[in-house]
Amino acid sequence: MENTIPLEIERRFLIRLPDEGLLDSLALGRTWIEQTYLSAEAGTTERVRSRRSPGGTPVYTHTVKKRRSSLTREEQEEAIGREEYETLLRRADPALKVVRKTRWRIPFEGHTLEVDRFPFWADRALLEVELRSEEEAVALPEWVQLIREVTQEEAYTNRSLAASVPYEPLPGSTFSGGADPMKRSWAEIDLRNIEHNYRTLKARLPEKAICLGVVKADSYGHGALPVARRLQALGCGYLAVATPDEAAQLRAGGIRLPILILGPGSPDCAPDLADLGVTQAVGSLAQAKALSAALRPDQALTVHAKLETGMGRTGFPADEAGVGELCQAMALPGLDFEGAFTHFAMADVPGAGDAYTKEQYARFRRGIDMAQARSGKTFRIVHCANSGAVIHTPLEYACDMARPGIALYGYFPDEVTEGIDLRPVMALKSRVAAVTTHKAGDTIGYERTYTCRRDMRIAVLPLGYADGLHRSLSNKLEVELCGVRVKQIGRICMDLCMLDITDLPEAQVGSEATVFGGLVSCDELAAKAGTITYELCCAVSPRIPRVYLG
Repeated sequence: MENTIPLEIERRFLIRLPDEGLLDSLALGRTWIEQTYLSAEAGTTERVRSRRSPGGTPVYTHTVKKRRSSLTREEQEEAIGREEYETLLRRADPALKVVRKTRWRIPFEGHTLEVDRFPFWADRALLEVELRSEEEAVALPEWVQLIREVTQEEAYTNRSLAASVPYEPLPGSTFSGGADPMKRSWAEIDLRNIEHNYRTLKARLPEKAICLGVVKADSYGHGALPVARRLQALGCGYLAVATPDEAAQLRAGGIRLPILILGPGSPDCAPDLADLGVTQAVGSLAQAKALSAALRPDQALTVHAKLETGMGRTGFPADEAGVGELCQAMALPGLDFEGAFTHFAMADVPGAGDAYTKEQYARFRRGIDMAQARSGKTFRIVHCANSGAVIHTPLEYACDMARPGIALYGYFPDEVTEGIDLRPVMALKSRVAAVTTHKAGDTIGYERTYTCRRDMRIAVLPLGYADGLHRSLSNKLEVELCGVRVKQIGRICMDLCMLDITDLPEAQVGSEATVFGGLVSCDELAAKAGTITYELCCAVSPRIPRVYLG
């Protein structure tokens, strides 16, 4: 039965491999492979197909109608098209031996793993492996980290993981804006600029100060895992997120750095956070008591005390009463108060905000001093500097650690730049999907908000407010196309927007457009939309694939 494909699989596990190059081979560059293997219930094979080759051409489509309890290896190869299929595989890795058509046998460090259904949506450090017995799970080599049995928990089904793991193309991928004519719209994320911005900001801090990278909200829409990995490789000392789920996602993606959850979370998460080695912000005595009570007796949770100094949100008030409650919290079992922090409200506004920022900093230092004197404990990491403070405030405000957020992604929180060279990381791009002609007097789009003043050529971009292009930019936006700026006309639709290309004859179907990140900046769009760059970056929706450069 060596050549027979087994029908019955009892247990399925999610695992992490240490060698990402091995995963690159399985992913075949950026070709998405969909395979349907034998169905135990129906005893048949169904469609076996590849979605697209890197050039956009379908590789094969074949449906097997033979009803049998099993198919031999030779029969399966014949059904798929052996030569074509193996050629596709070996183009990615000539050493990869195809043993079964719906399964790869991978020799690695003297062990063999049988892996199938590599999910195109998954983080590159995750694979799904099917094991026929519990003994096989126990026998997995030490270099394989068993993440979770996915057949038992709804939270770890394919659908849930697909929604929770950010899209990440592989390095060196041909799946880029210019290579795939089938691409709709995409965002290019230049990790070289992340590196430049990190080094630029780090250079403004005291030598021993830690630089924390804020990667909440999927790294402001840039992709949390790719950004976190680059920061980790650069020697970044800490990361910050907003929710426990964001922290767990980073841990599942192999991030080893300390992670601070800035927002308040459910006390029920405390045991999991302690197990994951994640730090939780604590802003009230009630929250501290709930976290302490939720921990197991053998657990300790690292926490940072949040002091309220004038932001008006969360935190222990930095006064006598507030510090008294903080000291009670610091005495609770199971909580290790590693740090303390506050958040500036006006550091982003140099000049007008300087006095208030100075006042907040003074309140913060008084609160820290009182808490340490009364509790007899010392905070090991004190921090308060956000992007604006790193750029505009005195060096002493950096304390033990600074928390640049938007500046890390190449944007200034204010028009004043202090001469710092920051480089935008994201460019939002699309491709002309259609070109239409219209007569003078014709109207364009919903509510007929634009009337053609002459005979016109109009380009339709497959990009709309469902992709993150704000509807409030309708008839205000300019887009880079063929190296020049052209006007967007009519209402921005859910999935489409229209451009005036009457005076741009070289613009054709397939021409690449840059919405921001080229001639048009995200700052310009934010001003026209009446918002801030943070919002526009975060608004770029998950259906826009991120293509990573550098």
